[in-house]
Amino acid sequence: MRIPLNPSPCVGIRTCYDYSPFGVELDVRTVSGGYRFGYQGSEKDDEFKGNGNSYTTEFRQLDPRLGRWLSVDPKSTAFESYYSSMGNNPILKIDIFGDTIRTNQEGAENTIKAINSVLATGAINPITYNSDTGILMFDNNISLSSYSKDQQEILNRYKILIEDTRDVNLKIVDIDEKIWRQKSLYDYGANGLTIPIFNQNNEVISLNVFIARNPIKMTADHERVPEKKEWSNISNLHELGGHTFLYITQPLLTSKENNEKTEEFHYLIHQNFKINGSLWYKRTPVPTH
Repeated sequence: MRIPLNPSPCVGIRTCYDYSPFGVELDVRTVSGGYRFGYQGSEKDDEFKGNGNSYTTEFRQLDPRLGRWLSVDPKSTAFESYYSSMGNNPILKIDIFGDTIRTNQEGAENTIKAINSVLATGAINPITYNSDTGILMFDNNISLSSYSKDQQEILNRYKILIEDTRDVNLKIVDIDEKIWRQKSLYDYGANGLTIPIFNQNNEVISLNVFIARNPIKMTADHERVPEKKEWSNISNLHELGGHTFLYITQPLLTSKENNEKTEEFHYLIHQNFKINGSLWYKRTPVPTH
């Protein structure tokens, strides 16, 4: 008896990339199968400077051979070149959009009011908003030495977030609006929520932050009671200055540790938060989220 055997299917690597630190494809270690995305997931623009020599992002064009952007940073910092990519540290940082906190006018106003609420009356707020790029800015020309220790702690946290190359998307939403996995902030039992986005190596590459514009509190009978509108600003400080800051600066924390450290920061917020210049101290437990 003869049993005919069909030839085995051809097996091989269709696409494989290996890069230098800033994204140049290495010779002999690259197999291109026509896939149009490359270094840090950015889209390749091979027609501009040849294969693998240019990447396009939402805001800018990157030349990986130079390790430089071809246009200025939409949110520049005083200590770094406007054209610098990945903070000159591509091993530690990524910049998939060519910018860094992105939000709309409502999110910017919420953030600026939140910071104003913990500063002394008449104090200069170093955080501003560029409406053309939709990005929050931090004025490094303003010295923080005149602020209290607590105020410096809060401002430094926002400064680090604003100057970090990872993308933070801040959105002010209705408490019942579906934001994540078909659930609302009300479904999560929170007036704010931070969602980290991880890459295949379990590293945080971006974060989505949601803040309720109409915050509520729940009674013992599970009734919804409107909270003071300023609670939305406290949620901003809690989420950005707490959870988001810790995801960026201490990514190895467990969820429990992140919540515990954010609760400590929450206490600092309440010790400094003012309404119309008067301290509003309202010590309430923060739901785990």
